[in-house]
Amino acid sequence: MRRRAILGSGGFALLSGSWPAQFSWAQEAAYPSRPVQMVVAIQAGGAIDVAGRTAAEAMGSRLGQTFFVDNRPGAGGLIGMTDVARSKADGYNLLFGTAGPITILPQRQSVLKTIDPVKAFVPVALLYSVPMVVIIKKNSRFKTLRELIDFAKLNPGSLTYGSTGVGSINHIVGELFSSLAGINLLHVPYKGTSPILTDMIGDRLDLYFATLPTWKSASDKFTVLAVASKKRSGFAPEFPTSAEAGLPGFEFDNWGGVFAPAATPQAVVDKLRHALEDAMNDPLVREKFRSAGNEPDFRAGAQAKAEIEAEFTKMKNLVRDRQLNLDF
Repeated sequence: MRRRAILGSGGFALLSGSWPAQFSWAQEAAYPSRPVQMVVAIQAGGAIDVAGRTAAEAMGSRLGQTFFVDNRPGAGGLIGMTDVARSKADGYNLLFGTAGPITILPQRQSVLKTIDPVKAFVPVALLYSVPMVVIIKKNSRFKTLRELIDFAKLNPGSLTYGSTGVGSINHIVGELFSSLAGINLLHVPYKGTSPILTDMIGDRLDLYFATLPTWKSASDKFTVLAVASKKRSGFAPEFPTSAEAGLPGFEFDNWGGVFAPAATPQAVVDKLRHALEDAMNDPLVREKFRSAGNEPDFRAGAQAKAEIEAEFTKMKNLVRDRQLNLDF
């Protein structure tokens, strides 16, 4: 009789849906009960990898579980991003995402057919921002951004800028700059940053749109005409913002943060977000980000989602208006 009562009660719960709901709630409450994997879709080493490992360590120490980084480079971040999007949405497979793979890469139609990152992921939190900058050689004929723009208007297509490939963040930011300035620059794709800087030194290339850490690594040979941000950078406050330099609206941050598959339970996302928010208030964690050239800038929830969606739309409109073919 007792056994029947238990089975009967269990059967009713199963039919009503309350037992699975209770079981799901219990799982979420216990999260994380096993190690959590976070994919960083770039090779080990460098500022993005350091940021991902810092975030993983911070979450692990606050949630009492191991968070380990799995580097999965390839196809501009598409491989790692797709792997996480197709994984079980239970909080045990996360992505450390950046602006390039999330909002720029899917402007390629071939990529968008595979994955729409804005829909495939929920941002747990954006953790830092790194503004793009306009880099030129120190002994360049251009002393201000305004001089460069005025020359380009009088000599369409005569100035060149390098990028790390068609559809790369450097390429797209260069197109954004050209669009806002009303000029035409000649885009020259390369296979890496080093040959770009080498050709700039050799006067075979005029300018480069890169991050401040890139400039800082070669600051003895290059200078910055403008920072593509609303405010001056704490890493190099001597350089003017784009608005101060004469090109208002030219703003682009290469941000990074933690993402989860879109169907991840909200309770799990909230637990991760709280851990990251606590971490980003820790001076030691903030210093780890800064030491890699990443300025701490915590945004989460509706704010992070709205920023990403707005940037995605901005990039989509830019590609359309500039008639860019990013598929090759």
